[in-house]
Amino acid sequence: MTAATAAMADPSASATNTLLYLLVPALILYFVYWKLQRRRFLELAETIPGPEGYPVIGHGFAILGNPLRVTERFIALCQECTTIMKVWIFHKMLVFIADPRDIELILGNSTHLEKAEEYRFFKPWLGDGLLISSGQKWKSHRKLIAPTFHLNVLKSFVDLFNANSRAVCEKMAKENGKTFDCHDYMSECTVEILLETAMGVSKKTQDKSGYEYAMAVMKMCGILTLRQTQIWLRPDWLFGLTKYGKQQVDLLGIIHGLTKKVIKRKKEEMTSGDRKYIESSVNPEENTVTTAFQGLRDDLDDQDENDVGQKKRLAFLDMMVQSAQDGVVLTDDEIKEEVDTIMFEGHDTTAAGSSFFLCLMGLHQNYQMKPDPIFKTLWYKRTPNMMESAQNITQAHCNTPSSESFTVE
Repeated sequence: MTAATAAMADPSASATNTLLYLLVPALILYFVYWKLQRRRFLELAETIPGPEGYPVIGHGFAILGNPLRVTERFIALCQECTTIMKVWIFHKMLVFIADPRDIELILGNSTHLEKAEEYRFFKPWLGDGLLISSGQKWKSHRKLIAPTFHLNVLKSFVDLFNANSRAVCEKMAKENGKTFDCHDYMSECTVEILLETAMGVSKKTQDKSGYEYAMAVMKMCGILTLRQTQIWLRPDWLFGLTKYGKQQVDLLGIIHGLTKKVIKRKKEEMTSGDRKYIESSVNPEENTVTTAFQGLRDDLDDQDENDVGQKKRLAFLDMMVQSAQDGVVLTDDEIKEEVDTIMFEGHDTTAAGSSFFLCLMGLHQNYQMKPDPIFKTLWYKRTPNMMESAQNITQAHCNTPSSESFTVE
């Protein structure tokens, strides 16, 4: 019996053969097209040094295991090179850089703003806020938001920083020599500071929402880290079926609940005419803002679109709501996304950095035993130039090596 006769006798076999004849060439053509599209990319990749991996999977084994093991493996791989290294994870190339000049080129670039694919894991949480957005939306929102974090605005919050610092010290003192995780305390503290400053929410109305929010954020970060390293958690549909997907829904309920409550309260305040203006410290002779950090300037520091008077600026959330009321194309969802982003980025990095600092001070107790007279003055009584004086505290300089030892992005 010939092949044609057999195919006529079995129609299903004929359909299968036809499908194979079409599918195989299509896959080959797609692979060739994919390789041609990536040719320039692969040529440039060859110029970057990196350890040899296995065929097809590259260093795919490196992402197996818990986040700590994954981090240890990548650190070990990085030690094989100097300032730059590439690692292949299947078809994806990761580039590790250690030279500050290379890092500056990337972070200082305002053209290539597209985020990595992994940022999509933040989407249910932060929407299209500054962390995730790109292009014109990123530029316009950054231009709108940046003036609310002008150095002079931050200077006006020193009293609130000081009050919350005292409060968290009193809470930790109750541990009375026991071993405890200072990050829990610092997370709650930084959330409360953000609520009082950028969001303009009085401490009297915060109840326990600050602590609940901080703990929810920490758990969310743990889930996002797992999705980075566990391949089966990367597809959204599969992740939603796991216990982590259900836990994320509950955690986002807490996080977004606080955000919505804060925005609603702010709108009610502004409807009644209550706006949080911030007075600027301006030198009348030079007509310039004076600050202890004049060398640390952002490219938008000199843009004053947020000024509502010669010496007044609006706090972050007030400015966002006011801009929407004044006709700026800013939807309620966009306000919520930016508030979620600022609350996360503003508290998480600060809490981590300050926790590392406290751990190092605990390890090197000899620095604690050197009381600085300036510190005593600032701690026990209010001084007129607190921000300027704080820069001269001996212990404050420990923060620089602390941030260098434990980098927080």
